[in-house]
Amino acid sequence: MGLASVALIPVQAWLIPKLQFKINMLNKARVQEVRRLSESISESVSGIQDIHADNTSAFKLSGVSWRLGRIFKIRFQIYKKKFFMKFLSNFINQMTPLMFYSFGGILAIKGDISIGALVTALAAYKDLMAPWKELLKYYQDMANSKIKYQQLLEQFDPAGMLDESLQRTRPEELPTLGATLELENVVVQEEDGFRVLDGISFSADAGQNIAIVGTGTGSDRLAQALVRLAKPTGGQIMVGR
Repeated sequence: MGLASVALIPVQAWLIPKLQFKINMLNKARVQEVRRLSESISESVSGIQDIHADNTSAFKLSGVSWRLGRIFKIRFQIYKKKFFMKFLSNFINQMTPLMFYSFGGILAIKGDISIGALVTALAAYKDLMAPWKELLKYYQDMANSKIKYQQLLEQFDPAGMLDESLQRTRPEELPTLGATLELENVVVQEEDGFRVLDGISFSADAGQNIAIVGTGTGSDRLAQALVRLAKPTGGQIMVGR
């Protein structure tokens, strides 16, 4: 009877964390989609005059509807997995008393065990399940908090940041650039895939004065790439090769 009372605990210990991990990943995806929706709405509000002038309001609304649909689908998947996990946990917890009542009742009728032994086993199992449920709840809360903490850290460590070793303090004496500067097929690409710089190549000797002329943000991004304020997504910037 004692072995029967703990037989299904390893099953829960193996299955519940796997289901909880999937739920946590869906929660992470939901938060990311909500943030993208918020960014899209913010961009639409800031550029509302251009949207009206270009008559692209229907396109923007369809984009918002598409993101809301994705959020709904993710939340529906979370709902299904979360309540399936609750159903499975409750089902496993109630299977052991069912086994006690069914098989233990048959053994008690046959006289193989006493009614007192059966009642004692049921009482012991009842006392065992309370701390086990608390342990499962602790694990679920810990896993959920871990995912939220990782998402918080990601906000302070976005993709494309310079390495810490490259961000040094300003030296007391600035060195003079005394070598040739060369650019080979330099590309700077925005997050949406638009290339601000596309295949820029030129060279400049030390001490030479040059002018960067362009339209839009291209000239600004080129200057930022030269002083390492914008990291190129392609090509090379070399000094003194």
